[in-house]
Amino acid sequence: MTAASGPSVQWNHMPEDREVFEIFRRLPLQNHCAITIDQCTYVVTSNHTNLGLAEVRYWGRFSDFLRKDDNGNLRILSLAEFITRALYEMRIQTHDTKIHNHYRVFTSNGLEGKWTHMPRHEHGYRRAIRSYDKAWHSDPARNSAMRFHFHFDNMHTHSPTSEPSAQVVHLLHHRLRHGYGDRFLDPVIDGIQSDYSGSEASSRPSSPTHPSPGDLARLDRSRDVVTPWPKSGSPPRQRPRSQLPTPTRTLGKNISDLNHRFHAVVSTSHRSHSISAAALTSLAAQIKQGDLHNLNGWLPVSPSPSMDEWTRCCSIFPHLQTHALAQDIKARSIRFPWSRLYLTPLQFYSAYLTIQGKGGFLSHDMGLGKTHTVLAACALKGLIAASKARVVGDWGSPFANRHLPRATGPRHGLQCPSQAQRAGDVICYCVPTGMTRRLADVVKPGASLIQVPIATMAAWAQAINAADFKAPAAYNFVIVSQSSEIPPHLRRDLDTFRRAFRMGATAARRTVKNSYDLTWQSHAALECLGNDIFVISHGDETFFKTFQHKPTDLNPRPPLDTVFERSTVYGAPIGLTFIDEAHLPGVYDSNRTPMVMAMCHKWILNADLWLVSSTPLGTKGGLESLVFPMRLVDAHLHTKMPQLADCHKDAVYKKTAEKMQDFLAMFRDMFTTKLVLRFLHSSTFLGQAVSSIQHVRPRLVVAATPRGQRAAVQTLATRSKESVPTHYGHADSLAHAPSVVRDELYFVSLFPAAARLINDGKMHVRDKDVRTKIRALEDRTHVLAIDEVLQHWRHVGRHSPKLHLILSEVERANADRRERPAATTGGGGVVVVVSSAPPDLTRRPSSSSRKQRPAAEDNNLALKKLVILTPTVATAVYLYAWLRLEPSVQVHNINPVLYHEDLSRNARARIEQDFQSLDRNRPGKRTARTLIATMAAAATGMNLQVANYQILTSPCPSAAELGQAFARTNRAGQPLPVHHSILVLDDSPIDRINMACLAQREIKSDPYALDAGLEMKGDGQSDASSGSGGGGHGNGLSHEDIYKILRRRADGRDMEERADSAALPPHAYSEGGWI
Repeated sequence: MTAASGPSVQWNHMPEDREVFEIFRRLPLQNHCAITIDQCTYVVTSNHTNLGLAEVRYWGRFSDFLRKDDNGNLRILSLAEFITRALYEMRIQTHDTKIHNHYRVFTSNGLEGKWTHMPRHEHGYRRAIRSYDKAWHSDPARNSAMRFHFHFDNMHTHSPTSEPSAQVVHLLHHRLRHGYGDRFLDPVIDGIQSDYSGSEASSRPSSPTHPSPGDLARLDRSRDVVTPWPKSGSPPRQRPRSQLPTPTRTLGKNISDLNHRFHAVVSTSHRSHSISAAALTSLAAQIKQGDLHNLNGWLPVSPSPSMDEWTRCCSIFPHLQTHALAQDIKARSIRFPWSRLYLTPLQFYSAYLTIQGKGGFLSHDMGLGKTHTVLAACALKGLIAASKARVVGDWGSPFANRHLPRATGPRHGLQCPSQAQRAGDVICYCVPTGMTRRLADVVKPGASLIQVPIATMAAWAQAINAADFKAPAAYNFVIVSQSSEIPPHLRRDLDTFRRAFRMGATAARRTVKNSYDLTWQSHAALECLGNDIFVISHGDETFFKTFQHKPTDLNPRPPLDTVFERSTVYGAPIGLTFIDEAHLPGVYDSNRTPMVMAMCHKWILNADLWLVSSTPLGTKGGLESLVFPMRLVDAHLHTKMPQLADCHKDAVYKKTAEKMQDFLAMFRDMFTTKLVLRFLHSSTFLGQAVSSIQHVRPRLVVAATPRGQRAAVQTLATRSKESVPTHYGHADSLAHAPSVVRDELYFVSLFPAAARLINDGKMHVRDKDVRTKIRALEDRTHVLAIDEVLQHWRHVGRHSPKLHLILSEVERANADRRERPAATTGGGGVVVVVSSAPPDLTRRPSSSSRKQRPAAEDNNLALKKLVILTPTVATAVYLYAWLRLEPSVQVHNINPVLYHEDLSRNARARIEQDFQSLDRNRPGKRTARTLIATMAAAATGMNLQVANYQILTSPCPSAAELGQAFARTNRAGQPLPVHHSILVLDDSPIDRINMACLAQREIKSDPYALDAGLEMKGDGQSDASSGSGGGGHGNGLSHEDIYKILRRRADGRDMEERADSAALPPHAYSEGGWI
């Protein structure tokens, strides 16, 4: 900070040649002027020449300015103690009468007020400022400051000194240790030690020499006046700018001293062979989409429609202006009648293709609006069914003249006489050449069913409630859920529907085992059921149990001598089924509810099945799980699925170009654009890019296990290795190992200090055990009520490198003051209105409430939120406990909330709404700022774009999982730049294996040996660990060579190699792989 220029002014004002030499960043907790701690500062100025022209900072934790009273309790320094402390930092000897009698202290009565002289005695100080807290002043921007000015007379002749005195250096060591705490200094020491081998005793430096107890005791005196600091040999002299003790220089000097202490050991020891960040960066640069382990990348991309096709699609709504809509395809320019459902042209076209297809995979990229596409498809089906039912009913009534006659032949220019009375509706069914008549013959009759994960049920309910469907004859949405957050107008009594459907069945067999043994029929006109749309969760069997029919309920019913093995059979007239997030574990299982119901619907009404997921082929790379779903999607292709799965295995394990070609040829013959509806962020639609999503390269932040914890971590890793099967590769072996192995390895990757407790049997971090304890709680949101968590949370967090990286990201978010717009467009064209309060989903939106917008002053538009995803429940619980309870992190204003699988529906909805809020965090009104969630609970389906900072505590084992996880915040309509980070311990076995899986490389060496090198198969060099990055390949044909032969794609560029941070390829997908 440069000094201001200009003439001197009177003493009651701050001198113009002032120089700020101190800004304390941590202020008393009692201060209430500022909103956040970052808006509070100490400002001390002086005309002393010791300051030079550079800014000088104290080591800026507020704890440096606490002292113990007579009872041993910490309290704030008195004003006299503070001034004496400031004099010492300026290297002014207060006992020197020549200096002591020639300085005056001034304080300001306000940020713009006059400066008042403070007499240099205790009572004078107390008269000038009655209370320490009352000295703080707040400006209109809600920044707070305490200002002092020290003026010295005739102090302009001192010459600069060379180095700070030993006492100053010792005091800085003391502050570094006791001000920042062990959590700051120990990783610095351990980080230097981890680069070298040797015994801990020999490589550990001796503790820095601290000031004598008498010197440090002056900070802890209970008197109000501090004793002068010790004399030095000569009076202090002016210091040049380059020698002023700023925090960066002092910290650098301390680290330099530690390095010098290690010099004797380092010069005689060999370097450790632990994998370096450069090697991990090289692996990260090889991450790609469209390989044998991530088959989603090989799925075809749907072509953009021609203008004729687009015109044909839009003709279903006579009022749509085809060319006007094509001008801006990102705009939500299409509104469904009698609703507030707005769609982009891509979403409308996708819904149009969906209802006239025969089922398949809806696999748009994350954030392109698959949810609204599904809602539009069901609503469009309802409009068509309503139009057909209305026209067919009128043709047999006296109101037949409202429509064209039934016998009207196809002619150009025909129009329904009553079309103008239904402005915005689909073209009337009576028009023989209209699109409604054509689609009505193609669309399957019957009701629609949407099955969604329980974690996203609240989001679906909010989307349906916001759409505000008002025409029950066309849209009759029913949400089947036990959550109290579901709006009452979206709830129905399912028994009413069961009686209205009036199902009947006949049996061709004497014995009936299930629904497949009956021939079903419905007395209700099937076109009248097209407006019924049911939304249920994957695991909820309420719908399945409600539509169970006894033989006596059926009309007609099977013969009386028919034997029913079960007392009831399931039967519901569903013609169209969507299964959202179909890639989730268990969805494709033939014994689970989603597939059982889909199979029944296929038999009853030959229903169409659409599997909705950006990664429909799963995230593990296998095709065996698709055999049964393909039977329901396309029975002809179903017979080829086992052969395709076997061909895939041969290509994976034999690794020859011939096998790869055979597999790709069969894969492309099966998965065509007729079966897969897929648009990517890089796709074009009518000549324009479909998305403005940000192409972000996640940072790979690399750290190492502290040396003091390596022995315990190595013991746990060795024990884990003994439980892993040996006849697979490392990745497959870990996948087939007991779940407790993965849970423990993930946990010690985040909390290395927990390894000793786990080895001794004092701590259990298996997800099954932790979830059992959570389920036993009366309130499952209060995980801190678990005794083991309260007992161990502080210990497991000691010296965790990843925790320090998380706090660094929090500080980066705190420093980001960029504001978001007051209203933005969310993913898939959803209007996201920044609100000061969570939306009330239980109330139907009214016309007046829709026009209202929250006041801008109620929203903190500069508030940045953070999402942290963890691989296991135990890591999420202990991370939440540490961020919630650790006193040293409270100043960061983290406000964490925990989101896990065992929360009730109501608790999930409350947490989501709290996290979506941008309340200003006024006293007594705190909003959630950091969402800590497990991958299983929040990595798919959720829209978390209110946050633009996201962290993965460990790398994912597949690129598909990585893309799904980061798509929670990087979505279409994200108004802020997103920042994504992946935390990696370079010697963690599970982090090593996952990084190799991401790069589709096989590890040759032992990844469970923390100090061993990491060799990759196919590398030309014998050691691919330190610094080499795993460069070349051997003589054999590698996967990389095969990809170059079979597919034209650009070679991935080498990423910049840094020891602490590296960039991953972006997680926005294109047909050719990572963009």
